[in-house]
Amino acid sequence: MRAVALLLLLITGLVAADRYTKVFMMTYPTSGTSFSLGWLLEIVRHRNFGIVANIPIPWIVTVVVTVIVLGLIIVTSVCALKRNSLSEATALAFVMAGAIGNLWDRLQWHYVFDWILLFGRSAINLADIFIGVGLLWYVLGRRTSRPKIDLPTISS
Repeated sequence: MRAVALLLLLITGLVAADRYTKVFMMTYPTSGTSFSLGWLLEIVRHRNFGIVANIPIPWIVTVVVTVIVLGLIIVTSVCALKRNSLSEATALAFVMAGAIGNLWDRLQWHYVFDWILLFGRSAINLADIFIGVGLLWYVLGRRTSRPKIDLPTISS
């Protein structure tokens, strides 16, 4: 039960960080000030009405799919906790926090506010970073935690 409370606290903190950065970047005055690291990173204000890479999908479809995916993540997290895999559950908490942060945007504004432009073409936000980190952590954790099977050797 303590692990669940800590994961909920982590999710809350990550969602709060995402909300804070989005609201700050929306209200931060940009006239005469701009941050850029050349072609690598730039601060922008972008309204993403689609999904990944602005692929246009009706708003309600995106919301319904996000809620279904969140449900699957919750079920997977519960299974991870039952297996005592706190690492997997924590990775999934990052994914969940990112999904909640972007869902919040869609429900409030009908778009996701992105403020980090990578390589001059991909606009993202902190929630997207949480999703990416969480998925990478989860996949790598699953790959390394699987039991190895010793195959019998054939001797000649």
